[in-house]
Amino acid sequence: MENYQDPIEEQFNRIQASKRQETQKKKVEYDTKNYLDVKLTAKETEKKITIRMVNLTPDAKTPFAEVHTHYLPSVKKSFVCAKQTDNLPEGVEKSCPFCDIRDEAKEQQKGANDVTWEKLKKVYKENGSMLNYVARVIDRGDEEHGIKFWKFSQAAYEFIIDAYRNNKADNIDIFDKHEGKDLIITIKKKEGKSKITSISAANKQTPLASSEDAINNIMTDDKVWTDVYGIKPYEYLEIVINGGTPFFDKASMKWVEKKEKEETAEDNSEEEYLNSQVEEDATTTSESSSDDLPF
Repeated sequence: MENYQDPIEEQFNRIQASKRQETQKKKVEYDTKNYLDVKLTAKETEKKITIRMVNLTPDAKTPFAEVHTHYLPSVKKSFVCAKQTDNLPEGVEKSCPFCDIRDEAKEQQKGANDVTWEKLKKVYKENGSMLNYVARVIDRGDEEHGIKFWKFSQAAYEFIIDAYRNNKADNIDIFDKHEGKDLIITIKKKEGKSKITSISAANKQTPLASSEDAINNIMTDDKVWTDVYGIKPYEYLEIVINGGTPFFDKASMKWVEKKEKEETAEDNSEEEYLNSQVEEDATTTSESSSDDLPF
């Protein structure tokens, strides 16, 4: 019996694949100023940055996006976990190869001998995720740029919540656009690395900007964190995890492993994609120091 390919199903699958890739290949002009710089230079031992936090979107109730990430030591990068991270753009599939490897290791532990069980435990741990946070902020030292994005750790998040609660006791909402407070971030060099040692609220209440029009422009800015932090598709991550180099194949509209010595004109398709998300090439030195770096 000949294999029958339903043309209607085939067309639907092609359209869906195209829609997914268009979402994944969204062009975003890379600009280092899109990210709050909380790294110390080689000559710096300490610095303070003053920011004002802005809600994630005009309709959002909080300034914080909860973003789960997986760290891959072999490439020294963190990747967004699409399975555990909520409120992602339409078209992003809620799946993750890291999570699948982790779940499979846990399942295989059942009935395994001690040696195998310990090996699987290591695999399970290595593929775990880390909860980070992303916020939209105004850098008081660079207000002309407008919205910037700041990715930070649980420790920094708790510093901010402490400042929020301390002021809430005095009926002050530090996130209020008219009568809120700026946050002062202190960064110090610890063991050769930049570390946020404290985050405190300013003494005085101030408006977000100098005029109502300026406030509205900031509040209605439609940039969101997924515009500047790329979310890699399942196929891409699977290839990277296995030590391969992803290549976007226009013919099949999906990511495939780039073979050695494979140099074709279609390489430009991957190059365009990577150029649009070049900020992801920034490396993370460790999970504990990833609070100030792009994914």
